[in-house]
Amino acid sequence: GRPNFRNIQKLTFQSKDYNRILFASDFHWRHQKSFVWEARGFSSHKEHADFIEKSVLELTDKDLLFHLGDFALNTTEEDVQNLLNSIKCETYLLAGNHPSGIKQAYQKAKTDFLSFHNFHTTAEILPLHIAPNVVFMGDQFLVSIDGKKFFCNHFAPLIWDGQQHGWGALFGHSHGGLKGAQPWECDNGKILDVSVDNALKYNNTAFFSFPEIVEIMNKKPIKLYDHHGEARQ
Repeated sequence: GRPNFRNIQKLTFQSKDYNRILFASDFHWRHQKSFVWEARGFSSHKEHADFIEKSVLELTDKDLLFHLGDFALNTTEEDVQNLLNSIKCETYLLAGNHPSGIKQAYQKAKTDFLSFHNFHTTAEILPLHIAPNVVFMGDQFLVSIDGKKFFCNHFAPLIWDGQQHGWGALFGHSHGGLKGAQPWECDNGKILDVSVDNALKYNNTAFFSFPEIVEIMNKKPIKLYDHHGEARQ
């Protein structure tokens, strides 16, 4: 069924406030399975991990990063937390289906938050800082940048809020494997896989910049799959 967007976290930014606004997904930092790093053109999982780490640590406090899930794998909670603590830029992070280290960082931050406020609940507390500059957003959020709106999830949606108004959908998970969701494809609506796999093919970096996403989305037509499409005919 259609996700409940009523309580979705909403973020608003102006690009003039940042040097760069970047989107990424599926870092898979330290993932040792060859199908990940070989497909990205690396000769070993260490070379791939070094590339991801270098890309993240080069960001400055004037940048803004959105990461849409699967940040790390095959590493320790301590190492993930240390990398998160080293991120200099304002960062908003989704869990993904491999939240290794991220889930533990969130649970610790939640426990500390509840202890500080002398409160108990089993409900999720979102958004929540899990490192000095990193905010955990759970599974999805809606972001507006200069009035351009994007629904962000780890998984590709078929229907999302504002779709009929030209709002875009950004996601990861598919590692460049979902037909119609690539930067150069225009047959599946305003949807884009922002995984490292696609970013490397598009601009040879780990990220898509906000201007690149705007340029890509401007070439993709609105495509609707429900009664909103019927109403437009």
